[in-house]
Amino acid sequence: MKHPKLVSTIGLVLLIAMAGTAQTSPEQEVIAYMVKSTVFPEPNTRFVELLDKQIKENPGDTAKINQRKRFLEFESSDKNVYPIVLITEASFGYKKDSFLVEKLKKLPSFDMQAYDDLIERNKESFIIQPIEELGTNVIYMTLKENRLIFKEGIEEGWANYYKLYEHKPTVYLSRPGFNATKDKAIIYNSFSSGSRSGAGYYFTLEKVDGKWIRKGNYMYIIS
Repeated sequence: MKHPKLVSTIGLVLLIAMAGTAQTSPEQEVIAYMVKSTVFPEPNTRFVELLDKQIKENPGDTAKINQRKRFLEFESSDKNVYPIVLITEASFGYKKDSFLVEKLKKLPSFDMQAYDDLIERNKESFIIQPIEELGTNVIYMTLKENRLIFKEGIEEGWANYYKLYEHKPTVYLSRPGFNATKDKAIIYNSFSSGSRSGAGYYFTLEKVDGKWIRKGNYMYIIS
């Protein structure tokens, strides 16, 4: 006859073991990779080129001039860390766009099935789990908290935001879309650090040797 206490103990050990080996979902895996790539960014010469073009067209745009200065100061620093405020609900408000698809098809590792999956998955939001290894470099903010900050309007909202988070950018991510074998993905990633300082990109990704790698990007919007 089995001893009830022994059975319970074995069951508890098994549950703990299963919890310890639980695998991260593919969505959380891709999102975590994108967030890490934002906190520890690679040099972005294209972004500087775009700012230079905008400043040339409008030499009196102090917001862009200051944004360029801050960006170059960071790129030349030895910190190599870019703290962010991350919106915890991964969501995406755009519908399928045939004109956009033609642009995205030119990106390396673009997969049409992944794009269709992006549209389908984002009919509902996904709650991003904390990324432990990034520690205090990521501040997590819900959409509700974000809307409360900006309830008085854009300019007043950013003034309130800077008091709380200084000039840390707010980062938004969609749910990623995958191909059938889940080795290719596409995700929408946007950031904003002011009323006239932000951009949104589509990124294509590919899983190589068990690790996700960004393969291409398309700038969809800039302000």
